[in-house]
Amino acid sequence: MDPAAEAFLREVADTARDCVAREHGDPGVYGVRADGTLVEIEPVAEDGFAVAVSVEDDAVVVTLGGAWARRFPREEDPDDDHDALGLAHDLVAAALWGRVRLTIEQLDGMPWRVTVCVGEPGRWLTFERKGGGLRAPWRRPVSIERRNRGRPSRPVDEVAVEPRPWAPWAGIRGDRGPEPAPLPMPVDGVLDLHSFSPKQVEPLVLETIEQHRRQGVLQLRIIHGKGIGNLRRTVHAILQRHPGVLSHRLGGHGAGSWGATLVELRPPSPEEGDDEAPIS
Repeated sequence: MDPAAEAFLREVADTARDCVAREHGDPGVYGVRADGTLVEIEPVAEDGFAVAVSVEDDAVVVTLGGAWARRFPREEDPDDDHDALGLAHDLVAAALWGRVRLTIEQLDGMPWRVTVCVGEPGRWLTFERKGGGLRAPWRRPVSIERRNRGRPSRPVDEVAVEPRPWAPWAGIRGDRGPEPAPLPMPVDGVLDLHSFSPKQVEPLVLETIEQHRRQGVLQLRIIHGKGIGNLRRTVHAILQRHPGVLSHRLGGHGAGSWGATLVELRPPSPEEGDDEAPIS
């Protein structure tokens, strides 16, 4: 499995563990099972529903309650996965935090129709109905509502939530608060941002630029993915105002296309070298 998918599954499992631990008060009481490319999360309340996340070669699939699934297509180029993985993670968080309600209608004990609502009590939006169809008039479905009762690690910042018509849960994780500083990256001419949160991007890019300049590596490829372009614009804004950047351009064929940016760095000036030299 590629690094972006591995990091995604780790983050999903961490979200579930944090949510369930806060609900039950014991970090050891959770139903999170990871098996290769699959993470299964058991409900955190009796009337909740399970969440399963699987990573395939061409898609990420989130299954709710074993009755409804959403498929997030992955691109052939792994540089393009940023939005698909982010939307899938947002859906998992919304399901765990009680922002998704499933109404499962059963006939003779078998699912007949599933209605998925997104929002919160008093403000539910019907997102999708799946199944249904013809039935004998004397056969009445039995409706069962399911909603998880987990809590996020901190209140969701509603201002940061920017839902989309095709994904009203988008952005539900919002601003997750302070995060640990990114680890130093190897000086190998490549910086892949897929495994990092938006808060880590600027300090990571700045530190990577300086590390490369100090060691004389003046060609840098930053992988930000295509997606809707937010991450690309952030990276370009950083590069445009950095005095150590000589030029930058989008990657061409074989270099990530517009999912990556090629950067040419200036070598450190003698003055910069003097600043870093020890005082005798």
